[in-house]
Amino acid sequence: MNLLFEWKNKKIKVRALKPIPQFVEKKIEYLKKDIVTEIPIWMARILKENEMIEILDEKNIDLAKLDKFLWREKNSSNLQALEDDLYIRIKEYLENLSKKIKEYPTTQLIENKQQTKAFLDDLLTFRLYKILRIVEAKNRRLLIKSLTNEEKILYDNILSNFEKWKSEILPKND
Repeated sequence: MNLLFEWKNKKIKVRALKPIPQFVEKKIEYLKKDIVTEIPIWMARILKENEMIEILDEKNIDLAKLDKFLWREKNSSNLQALEDDLYIRIKEYLENLSKKIKEYPTTQLIENKQQTKAFLDDLLTFRLYKILRIVEAKNRRLLIKSLTNEEKILYDNILSNFEKWKSEILPKND
């Protein structure tokens, strides 16, 4: 699955907190402080860790948002539209929780991780059920529009690849 690669190379808006070196036509130039630009997500993560940039348009995941997604999905007979990168962001959120738990385990962090995994599992179950219903539907083209990129892959491969798909959404070693 190249979706993670594509997502990490997607551009995100950032503001430089200090001058940042960059290569421009075989020479080093500096991106000036307070300049707003777009860079790939993978690069933004590294620069943010080193306190060199601020990410301006990052979509954060938390339990309240997950609860809202799950509530909408539970209370509708139709597949609800989700952000295309939602599963990747949930996976990243879970991986970050795992890192924090290893560094400094607290009851709240452990509970957040367990709740997030439970929300994700419920969301996957509800959406899988609806995706399977789409396979039977006569007007599939309209219904497929609500699938995320990951779900389109699932839709194409249905049950035989479900476990593989689910394992790609959940973080490894958990």
